[in-house]
Amino acid sequence: MRLNELKAILERHKIPTESWGRGEAKTLSHLLTEIHGEEVVLQEESDRLLRVIATVMLDVYCAVGNKVLVLKEDRQIFHDGRCRSRSLNTSLGEKMKRGEKAEEAARRALREELCITENLPFTQTSEPRTESAPSRSFPGLLTMNTHYTFKVSLPQNHYRAEGYIERQSDKTTYFVWETKKNDSL
Repeated sequence: MRLNELKAILERHKIPTESWGRGEAKTLSHLLTEIHGEEVVLQEESDRLLRVIATVMLDVYCAVGNKVLVLKEDRQIFHDGRCRSRSLNTSLGEKMKRGEKAEEAARRALREELCITENLPFTQTSEPRTESAPSRSFPGLLTMNTHYTFKVSLPQNHYRAEGYIERQSDKTTYFVWETKKNDSL
């Protein structure tokens, strides 16, 4: 699929893209990259267009001294200068690729976002759930998302007090540690 073909599909379904690439919204090229990266399928129904994704949500903890810390995404800075703060309910969120198992995607998230390659044990914290909601990244486009949620405890050798930085071709994401409300993992 090419950019002009994607734009035609969106126009046919009356999805306005004028606000894309401004504020917290991603661009049309971002959506095309997600499609080519096999992270997203656009599903055309008679009266609507759905962006269908599956995501892994991963809570990352580390025991430091007598405290339990939880990692949180602080912000994303796009290379055009825009800043986006997401209120994720978990430490990391990663779109799964077509055919990828949830635990494989969780390991990929640790590797790509925190540069952790060690095969750490994960615990699935809930059953997968599917929900549909308007997309914040692509305003006007409804997204159907199946969420898989895990948690992982980092050993001390992976703890960085200053947090973590993920650099991508279009943005940089910053992660920081917060004290967990109750000190149990």
